[in-house]
Amino acid sequence: MTDTSPDAEALQIALYAKMPRARRVRQAITRSAALRKMTWQRVAEANPGASTQVLRLAFARRWLGPDLAERVYGGSHHG
Repeated sequence: MTDTSPDAEALQIALYAKMPRARRVRQAITRSAALRKMTWQRVAEANPGASTQVLRLAFARRWLGPDLAERVYGGSHHG
């Protein structure tokens, strides 16, 4: 789901294509870090008073998806 119009998305893709590779990588890293931070904040807001362990697992479920989080962390019993 996106709130970006097809024309705006096409322009964005064209601008990224013209950007030097190093700048694209820096932007990707910066955006990924911002998204991780926002995701962590939402998980923390949705689980007030939860332990860090519970928050980490909830974050992993949201960030990785429930199936991969389960494979990587083994569910709620994992710390």
